[in-house]
Amino acid sequence: MGVVYDSARIALQERAWELASLRIIGLTQREVSAVIISELAAELVVAIPVGLLLGRYLIELIPSARASQSFQIPAVIDPSSYVIASLLVIAAAFASFIMIRRRIETLDLVAVLKTRD
Repeated sequence: MGVVYDSARIALQERAWELASLRIIGLTQREVSAVIISELAAELVVAIPVGLLLGRYLIELIPSARASQSFQIPAVIDPSSYVIASLLVIAAAFASFIMIRRRIETLDLVAVLKTRD
């Protein structure tokens, strides 16, 4: 949850000026939220399969690196582990989206526009 939330929070911090500008030119809070949430959802669509593949590779790499002639530990992954891991990441993303949406609702438009970097 921490990684997903931090990614969302950093995206909001980096794009606060643009999001405030969109609010000022007439977009609603829902439309502005959709912009950043769709960006984060696209990242999630890419991150879950890549994470599952890298996890599988690491799980196979560690036992093979520690294998000796006296014993070997097989790498066994239950298919339900992939489903559980994916659902946990999606749940964490959903919770993060709710928190980010609340932060967008409380965005001080004037203060954000004054602090241009």
